[in-house]
Amino acid sequence: MKRLLLLPLAIVLALATSCDKEETEEPMIWDFVCHSVRFFVLDSATGANLLDPDAEHNLLDRPIAVVYKGVRYEVEEAQYAQPVPMADTRLLPPKPLALRWFSYIPQYISGRWEKVEGKYCLEFGEFSPIDDWHGEEFTIEWGDGTSNTVRFDLYIIWRHVNDPQVFTPLWLDGAPHDGWSISLRK
Repeated sequence: MKRLLLLPLAIVLALATSCDKEETEEPMIWDFVCHSVRFFVLDSATGANLLDPDAEHNLLDRPIAVVYKGVRYEVEEAQYAQPVPMADTRLLPPKPLALRWFSYIPQYISGRWEKVEGKYCLEFGEFSPIDDWHGEEFTIEWGDGTSNTVRFDLYIIWRHVNDPQVFTPLWLDGAPHDGWSISLRK
C-alpha cells in the first residue's frame, strides 16, 4: 500500500521539478499604442469650444503652433484615414509629428471606426513608447501671447519576459496632469 502512495507522489514531484517556466515561456511580439497630446479649449465665460469654426471668438484664425526641439509645427487639418484592417497588419507605426486640428474624434465603436462629430480639438504627436521618451518638453503657443508647456515621459519597463508596463506621466505647466487629454479655459 505504501508503494502505491509513493509512486504517484514521485511522479508528481518529478513533473513539478522538471518544468521551468523561464524555459517554456517564449517572448511575444508586442504592439504598443502610440500617444498624442490632445487639447480641448473652452471659452471661460460661455463654455463654447474655441476650436469650433462656428464658435464666436474661436482661435482658428490665430497662428497656433507647437515648438518642439527647435522646430515649429503649425496647425494642419487632420486627414484621418480608416486604419488598415487587423487581418492585413498588426503594426501600428506612429504618424509623423504634427499639430493636427480635428473636426471630429475617430472612435472604434462596435467593431468599426465612427466619427464623433462636434468634438473639435488639437493633437500633437504621435509618440511611441518603444522610443523610450524621458523628460520630453514642448510649448504650445496660442497666437495671443499666451502659451502652455507640456512635459512627458513615455517608456516601457519589462517586469518579465511577457509582462511590459507602459509609463505615461505628463505635466502641464509644471504640474502633474492626469492623462494625455488636456482641457483649457481661455
